[in-house]
Amino acid sequence: MGQLQGLAIQLEEEQLYMIHTLNVSAGNIRLQNSFYKEIAGRQNYVEEVLGIIQDYAIETGKKIEKKRVYLVIDNPRTLVRIIEVPSKKSKEIEVLLETEISENLPIDVNEYIIRHRIVKKTAHGSEVLLVAIPKATVEEVAQLAEQLNLKITAIDSCDNGFLKLIEKSNKINGTILLKKAENLAFIRVKDYEVILSVFSKKKLKFYNRISLYEEAEILNKIQYLINVYENENNEGNIEQIVLYGKGATLELKNQLQSVADDIQILKSIDIIKQKRLEIRKNNLKSVADLVGATIRV
Repeated sequence: MGQLQGLAIQLEEEQLYMIHTLNVSAGNIRLQNSFYKEIAGRQNYVEEVLGIIQDYAIETGKKIEKKRVYLVIDNPRTLVRIIEVPSKKSKEIEVLLETEISENLPIDVNEYIIRHRIVKKTAHGSEVLLVAIPKATVEEVAQLAEQLNLKITAIDSCDNGFLKLIEKSNKINGTILLKKAENLAFIRVKDYEVILSVFSKKKLKFYNRISLYEEAEILNKIQYLINVYENENNEGNIEQIVLYGKGATLELKNQLQSVADDIQILKSIDIIKQKRLEIRKNNLKSVADLVGATIRV
């Protein structure tokens, strides 16, 4: 990939994170400009976001690109699954996925926009990453973009964006974020769920998520997901875990390290401290989501 002159935006209820110019080549992602801002509330949301974008242009002295915009959605109703299907042909996979969704997934397909991509070919077919985003959420975001006079190039889910980033690159601003581990796990701790993604040689080999109802459950939920992974995979145990997201606290890192002493546990803030990246410590996940969303596969 070459120079991307677009604007990547993640909009949530109380924050906005933007990356203006990206240069992606040879697996290295260079961030020319990034910007984070708290949003007071949704009462005058359009006016406030417009004002933030204009202030950003003034502060950086850069003209904001509005004709190539990547929007990232983080919604609790978004569904992400790895599904194995007995086919390697795209048209056959689509039919098989329709059957799988209607029979086994707890969603009304008429209320969702569903996309998929092949993660890897197997001896008996394909492993497919399925992403389902609520139509109402997409329509709301598209309407907001229209009001802001932004031309959308792509809308992506935050989880899919992050997965693509890890698959396609391991550098930001020329710095290697993580050493190559045989089995490298990322655990995202949100307010309402825990997500485990495991990569082997930069290929996604396991993805699962579990609902979270109380903060006290977090450690048990993580251990449960790790056990599920180890029971389903006999290609080696997890060597390194990176905790990230709102609930990835130092206390959680220490608790997890005490029960998994054979695994190296890192927080995203540890990576930033080690590498001195010019990214706000609480917003690495947003940067990862946004950069990943610009990767079209």
